[in-house]
Amino acid sequence: MKIYVDSDAFIGLESASDSLHEPVIQLLERLTGTEYSLYTSWDVVDEVTTKISYYLSKKQSLSFLRFLEEYKIHILYPTRERHHRAVDLFSKIQSKRVSMTDCMNMILIKELNLDSIFSFDKIYKQQGIKTLQQALK
Repeated sequence: MKIYVDSDAFIGLESASDSLHEPVIQLLERLTGTEYSLYTSWDVVDEVTTKISYYLSKKQSLSFLRFLEEYKIHILYPTRERHHRAVDLFSKIQSKRVSMTDCMNMILIKELNLDSIFSFDKIYKQQGIKTLQQALK
Protein backbone atom coordinates (compact mmCIF):
# COMPACT_ATOMS: atom_id res chain seq x y z
CA MET A 1 0.00 0.00 0.00
CA LYS A 2 1.34 3.44 -0.95
CA ILE A 3 0.28 6.04 1.64
CA TYR A 4 0.68 9.80 1.46
CA VAL A 5 1.15 11.47 4.87
CA ASP A 6 -0.25 14.96 5.49
CA SER A 7 0.85 17.51 8.09
CA ASP A 8 -1.89 16.75 10.60
CA ALA A 9 -0.83 13.10 10.87
CA PHE A 10 2.84 13.98 11.36
CA ILE A 11 2.01 16.62 13.97
CA GLY A 12 -0.37 14.23 15.73
CA LEU A 13 2.42 11.66 15.84
CA GLU A 14 5.03 14.10 17.14
CA SER A 15 2.91 15.87 19.76
CA ALA A 16 1.40 13.85 22.60
CA SER A 17 -0.78 16.86 23.48
CA ASP A 18 -2.26 17.13 19.97
CA SER A 19 -5.93 16.14 19.67
CA LEU A 20 -5.02 13.72 16.85
CA HIS A 21 -2.23 11.95 18.75
CA GLU A 22 -4.32 8.93 19.80
CA PRO A 23 -6.13 8.50 16.44
CA VAL A 24 -2.75 8.67 14.64
CA ILE A 25 -1.24 6.03 16.95
CA GLN A 26 -4.29 3.79 16.52
CA LEU A 27 -4.08 3.97 12.72
CA LEU A 28 -0.36 3.24 12.78
CA GLU A 29 -1.01 0.18 14.96
CA ARG A 30 -3.53 -1.04 12.38
CA LEU A 31 -0.77 -0.91 9.75
CA THR A 32 1.33 -3.42 11.70
CA GLY A 33 1.94 -6.47 9.57
CA THR A 34 1.00 -4.63 6.38
CA GLU A 35 3.48 -3.88 3.62
CA TYR A 36 3.40 -0.16 2.90
CA SER A 37 5.46 2.79 1.71
CA LEU A 38 5.06 6.33 3.02
CA TYR A 39 5.19 9.45 0.87
CA THR A 40 4.94 13.15 1.62
CA SER A 41 5.92 16.42 -0.02
CA TRP A 42 8.55 19.02 0.69
CA ASP A 43 5.63 21.40 1.38
CA VAL A 44 4.41 19.14 4.19
CA VAL A 45 7.93 18.68 5.60
CA ASP A 46 8.42 22.45 5.66
CA GLU A 47 5.04 23.06 7.30
CA VAL A 48 5.47 20.37 9.97
CA THR A 49 9.06 21.31 10.79
CA THR A 50 8.08 24.95 11.21
CA LYS A 51 5.00 24.24 13.35
CA ILE A 52 6.86 21.79 15.60
CA SER A 53 9.67 24.31 16.07
CA TYR A 54 7.21 27.13 16.89
CA TYR A 55 4.83 25.22 19.15
CA LEU A 56 6.98 22.45 20.64
CA SER A 57 10.73 22.93 20.26
CA LYS A 58 13.51 23.29 17.74
CA LYS A 59 15.02 20.07 19.10
CA GLN A 60 11.80 18.19 18.36
CA SER A 61 11.61 19.64 14.85
CA LEU A 62 15.13 18.36 14.17
CA SER A 63 14.08 14.99 15.56
CA PHE A 64 11.19 14.98 13.07
CA LEU A 65 13.62 15.56 10.18
CA ARG A 66 15.77 12.64 11.37
CA PHE A 67 12.62 10.50 11.65
CA LEU A 68 11.88 11.10 7.95
CA GLU A 69 15.32 9.82 7.03
CA GLU A 70 15.27 6.90 9.45
CA TYR A 71 11.94 5.60 8.19
CA LYS A 72 12.83 6.24 4.54
CA ILE A 73 9.77 8.35 3.88
CA HIS A 74 9.70 9.36 0.22
CA ILE A 75 9.76 13.15 -0.03
CA LEU A 76 8.27 14.50 -3.24
CA TYR A 77 9.39 17.89 -4.50
CA PRO A 78 7.46 20.55 -6.35
CA THR A 79 8.17 21.17 -10.00
CA ARG A 80 6.96 24.05 -12.11
CA GLU A 81 4.33 21.79 -13.70
CA ARG A 82 3.10 20.50 -10.34
CA HIS A 83 2.98 24.06 -9.03
CA HIS A 84 0.81 25.19 -11.96
CA ARG A 85 -1.54 22.24 -11.50
CA ALA A 86 -1.83 22.95 -7.76
CA VAL A 87 -2.59 26.64 -8.42
CA ASP A 88 -5.25 25.60 -10.95
CA LEU A 89 -6.85 23.24 -8.42
CA PHE A 90 -6.64 25.90 -5.68
CA SER A 91 -8.50 28.34 -7.92
CA LYS A 92 -11.30 25.81 -8.57
CA ILE A 93 -11.97 24.80 -4.94
CA GLN A 94 -14.44 27.21 -3.35
CA SER A 95 -13.54 26.64 0.31
CA LYS A 96 -11.22 29.21 1.83
CA ARG A 97 -10.01 26.56 4.30
CA VAL A 98 -8.06 24.64 1.65
CA SER A 99 -4.36 25.48 1.49
CA MET A 100 -1.93 25.37 -1.40
CA THR A 101 -0.24 22.51 0.45
CA ASP A 102 -3.55 20.60 0.39
CA CYS A 103 -3.78 21.20 -3.35
CA MET A 104 -0.20 20.06 -3.94
CA ASN A 105 -0.96 16.96 -1.87
CA MET A 106 -3.93 16.12 -4.08
CA ILE A 107 -1.91 16.68 -7.25
CA LEU A 108 0.86 14.36 -6.03
CA ILE A 109 -1.51 11.63 -4.84
CA LYS A 110 -3.25 11.54 -8.22
CA GLU A 111 -0.05 11.87 -10.25
CA LEU A 112 1.64 8.96 -8.46
CA ASN A 113 -1.56 6.92 -8.13
CA LEU A 114 -1.12 6.51 -4.38
CA ASP A 115 -3.61 4.36 -2.50
CA SER A 116 -4.64 6.71 0.31
CA ILE A 117 -3.84 9.76 2.39
CA PHE A 118 -3.07 9.66 6.10
CA SER A 119 -4.97 12.78 7.07
CA PHE A 120 -8.04 13.81 8.98
CA ASP A 121 -8.90 16.76 6.70
CA LYS A 122 -12.32 16.40 5.10
CA ILE A 123 -11.28 18.03 1.82
CA TYR A 124 -9.59 14.86 0.62
CA LYS A 125 -12.73 12.72 0.82
CA GLN A 126 -14.68 15.57 -0.82
CA GLN A 127 -12.20 15.47 -3.70
CA GLY A 128 -12.52 11.69 -4.12
CA ILE A 129 -9.26 10.72 -2.42
CA LYS A 130 -9.40 7.71 -0.13
CA THR A 131 -8.22 8.31 3.42
CA LEU A 132 -6.14 5.77 5.30
CA GLN A 133 -9.12 5.23 7.63
CA GLN A 134 -11.22 4.21 4.61
CA ALA A 135 -8.46 2.04 3.17
CA LEU A 136 -8.12 0.08 6.42
CA LYS A 137 -11.84 -0.73 6.79
